Amino acid sequence: DGTGEWILRDGRYKKWQESKESQVLWLCGGPGTGKTALAKRVAAEFLKGFNDPPGGVKLVFHFVSPELPTGRISADEAESPQHGLAKLACDLLYGILQQDGSLFGGCRTELRNQGDKFFTNHHSLWRVLRQAIQDCPTESVYILIDGIDGLKESLCEGLIERVLGL
Repeated sequence: DGTGEWILRDGRYKKWQESKESQVLWLCGGPGTGKTALAKRVAAEFLKGFNDPPGGVKLVFHFVSPELPTGRISADEAESPQHGLAKLACDLLYGILQQDGSLFGGCRTELRNQGDKFFTNHHSLWRVLRQAIQDCPTESVYILIDGIDGLKESLCEGLIERVLGL
């Protein structure tokens, strides 16, 4: 009880929370220091404060698994930064569409043109994700990504660049 309460009183957190601009709140630390617990605490705080009518997107999240599932792709493709970025964008887009199906219109054309390849095309996925966020009827969309410390440096840099571009 009370785990992570301190972050809600921290000046850096308050500044981030009160900002009207798009900003990143980066929780960093070594393995086992409580980053995930803090991320859960921050997410819980946001979710408990939203009383708007259904249909608005408030928070989407993704937990980066250190081992990407390979499914029907080769091991080389699974290791590629592009595949990791595509999976992450796909999961975030899915989270948004789960909360507000009216945003699906932006996906239709890409799905028609690319079929199943859409789900592995990181350029298209990030473009559609950006459009869904822009079309979202709520004032703010919060994206929580946990576990990026387990990624290769090149993928981490690419991810940060993509998220900041949203």
